[in-house]
Amino acid sequence: DSGASNFVFRDPVFSINKKYTHSLLDEMALKLSGFKFTIETHLNNIDEVMAEKLKEASVNWVKFGIESADPNVMEDVARYNIEKNEQKKGIKLLKKNKIKTDAMYIVCQPLDTVESISNTVDYAIELDTNLAQFSMFTPYPGTPYYEKVKDSKLITKNFEDYTQFKLVFKHKNFTPQAAREILGKAYKKYYMRKLIPFVWITGISLKKIIIILFTALSCQTIFGAQGQDSLWLRSSGDEKSTKYTSQNQINIVNIKNLKKEWIFNTGIKGVSEATPIFNGKFL
Repeated sequence: DSGASNFVFRDPVFSINKKYTHSLLDEMALKLSGFKFTIETHLNNIDEVMAEKLKEASVNWVKFGIESADPNVMEDVARYNIEKNEQKKGIKLLKKNKIKTDAMYIVCQPLDTVESISNTVDYAIELDTNLAQFSMFTPYPGTPYYEKVKDSKLITKNFEDYTQFKLVFKHKNFTPQAAREILGKAYKKYYMRKLIPFVWITGISLKKIIIILFTALSCQTIFGAQGQDSLWLRSSGDEKSTKYTSQNQINIVNIKNLKKEWIFNTGIKGVSEATPIFNGKFL
């Protein structure tokens, strides 16, 4: 007995076979009460019966792809979705059954522009799911688009960079730096609008408000920080945890001249060690 009570089905098309899925959910409701489940599926598989069975089986999170609000952007990479009114209908059914929703979006697709991405973020706000995930279009090896760009348009073949947070191909409208900034702006725009109602409903403390604000406002900086060696946005420095910076204002010659200028008391008794985070404005 591991004590685990939440499980995630990683099958991206959990409900593609409705008859089988109905039977599975019935068994889950009968034999697995007390557990919570997360699934990933397509919204076109969500109807009244499916939503009710998901609820009965203690599925409390449903993840689904929206990807883009622009049908031309989707069609260019051979991705298709149901009509927007059908998407809204599926989300409404999930919310009606008190199932939390997590929508996934992809930015900087080959035909994307600043306008099309802005429209996608606005559409995400209109759908108002519990969570929204924004990722960078990434042509993974073995996919049709990778075969299309591998000889001429790839920026890197270092697959450690294929994280969905970096632009790895030559985009006609975005540099890698601009793409990172757009990704940060998408998160910032989506989640900052939720802050005021959240504060009002929960009565959250001022200290926590400051932490949330700092995190949200730093989001754009973090995603746009590639190559900015003057920033230290993670405890290990950069994305690859090198714990290294090329900044040389302090070096082995002058370090002996450093003097203590100020002390901040955290209120923690005993030893407390932490790496400072610097985002260009705040330490």
